[in-house]
Amino acid sequence: MEQFNQNPFLAEENSSVDIKKELLQYLQFWPWFLVCLFISIGSAYFYLRYASRVYDTTAKIKILDEEGGLELPTSGFVFNRSNINLENELEILKSYVILERVVKNLDLTSQFFEIGRIQTSQVHELPFDFETLINPDSLTKTLSFSISVEENQFRVVNVQNEKTTLIANHDSFDKQHDLPFEIKITPENDLKKALIRCFKLILCRLKKSF
Repeated sequence: MEQFNQNPFLAEENSSVDIKKELLQYLQFWPWFLVCLFISIGSAYFYLRYASRVYDTTAKIKILDEEGGLELPTSGFVFNRSNINLENELEILKSYVILERVVKNLDLTSQFFEIGRIQTSQVHELPFDFETLINPDSLTKTLSFSISVEENQFRVVNVQNEKTTLIANHDSFDKQHDLPFEIKITPENDLKKALIRCFKLILCRLKKSF
């Protein structure tokens, strides 16, 4: 009868040798691993560079009742003045008058987009001063303009009719034109950063559907 002696140290040594052999087999493909690493890093960079930015904001409003504040729900809570006051305040916050003030104060009817080589992204800080001349309520349709910052002038193109307006010295405030806005580069603006950049302006009517 044959006896098989198993040496645990010998088995461990054989196992380690096998692992080395496996590693050596994969190490011969190290150039491919390096290429995959560069591709992954490059893809992550371009995604973070050109992906559209998404912002999430929240706000809380505390409504106080001068007669006693909000109370815990009870059998008479439906007829409580605090509950009625809260409903009234919510309706005021959702009213058209309040929302209209927000839209006008923040100039939400004017939107700017920077036209890039790969994608067009919305911008909130402009390298020039901008002032709307037309009341959004008087607009019958959405207006779109392309604004290019050149060496000594603005080139403004109406997207609808392709009419081009040249504004010399980057200042439209002291010139005759039929544009519904004024633009100007002041000493406070950085002309070098603004040069050779193209923006798309969209003027839209103030909608009353909120």
